[in-house]
Amino acid sequence: MNKFKAFVVKKKAFRRESTQPLIENNNVIQHGFKQAPCTKYENALVQNTLDIHKEQRLQSEEQITPEKLAGLLQVPLEDGFCCSTHRQLNAEQQHLCLVQRSVDQHFPKLPPDVDQNLHQYLENVQKMVITEFVRLGSPLTRMGLMGSLIDCYHRETFTRLDDLLQNVRSSKNSFGLMKWVLHTYLSPEMLCHPELQEVDPIKKVDLLLFTELVGQAKDKLLENVECHYNHTAEHF
Repeated sequence: MNKFKAFVVKKKAFRRESTQPLIENNNVIQHGFKQAPCTKYENALVQNTLDIHKEQRLQSEEQITPEKLAGLLQVPLEDGFCCSTHRQLNAEQQHLCLVQRSVDQHFPKLPPDVDQNLHQYLENVQKMVITEFVRLGSPLTRMGLMGSLIDCYHRETFTRLDDLLQNVRSSKNSFGLMKWVLHTYLSPEMLCHPELQEVDPIKKVDLLLFTELVGQAKDKLLENVECHYNHTAEHF
């Protein structure tokens, strides 16, 4: 009887031990069966997504040819400094070169007599910037180049305003120039114009350059007022 019980207990223990690896192996197989296809699918999905993005990026780059961009910006493909180095530049550098060339070509030239033509010149700048931003806003935004155009126009505007400050002689024009910088440049009459809401050029204003320009305008105004006062005092 005791021998029979011992045999039964031993047999049950053997069955538990013999079935345990089978269960573990089965779990591994089930785990492998469930996970392996999922992992392969996820990897394929990720790779496919990356391939699509890469293809879209390459298509976008291919669409922005220098010839097409030059035609859109209404500038010659090769000109001046860029003419000798244009073919040595990569695609992005060529695009920026053409954008800067467009700004240089379309920006109004300084008048011979600044004091006589200051008001008209500022109106021309105002009209030109709005016209170019509206004309180029949609296509350059799709090309990813509108930010570069806005930045180039900001810097060119500040450069021309600095030139104007060096050439104005009357305190009246100095005050008018400072007023234009403070109240027109960032107003709905120019950078906040209703037609420019989509491109939103005001968010790309270099506040450091803007602050420096305002300070220079104030200094020039004080200088011209002092000169005018001294000149007037000499005649009394």
